[in-house]
Amino acid sequence: MYYTKVKVGKTVLEFHNDMWGIEFVIHQGRILSKKGSILGTSHFFLIEEDGHEIRYQLNTKLNSKMGVELDLYRQGKLVVKDHPIPMQAKHAYGLAEKRKALKLLNEFDLDHAIEACHIALDKNPEDGELYFYLACAYSLLEDLDNGYSNLAQAIKYGIGDNSQIFDNDKLAYLRIQDRFEVFIVENGLVD
Repeated sequence: MYYTKVKVGKTVLEFHNDMWGIEFVIHQGRILSKKGSILGTSHFFLIEEDGHEIRYQLNTKLNSKMGVELDLYRQGKLVVKDHPIPMQAKHAYGLAEKRKALKLLNEFDLDHAIEACHIALDKNPEDGELYFYLACAYSLLEDLDNGYSNLAQAIKYGIGDNSQIFDNDKLAYLRIQDRFEVFIVENGLVD
């Protein structure tokens, strides 16, 4: 739901906080750190720069206005302070409905979760996370066609970290099907 890029010299880091409160630090398409957070956390990672391993620390935090910010340290020296991490605009519209959908999904109130997702999608039809919620709900209902269809839409519009497709327990029913292997190939999830 939150995203920013930070550049330090030639090094460009991407920060993404997804719908589950999982933070990702990404460099050149590779996840360097992945942690859950509500109020902020610290990410530690190494990046090779000009043949040398450079130590980084990225700290996330809430500011006094409950906005998300980051501080970035390179080799122990603060290089970026209080960098705002904006909520992605595409996620802001319909956010209340989206939160309701996730709450209902996590409570396994699946019919109401599906209804809430569709209400949120009416406001934001390109929100990949909402399609992911729908895929989870349909998987739990053992509805393969709707499950795979919504999962394909989630991939199309983006969910931050596609590893959720392989790790989220709510998608287990879709993953145990023979057609899952075909699905992941068709949707570019394997090399």
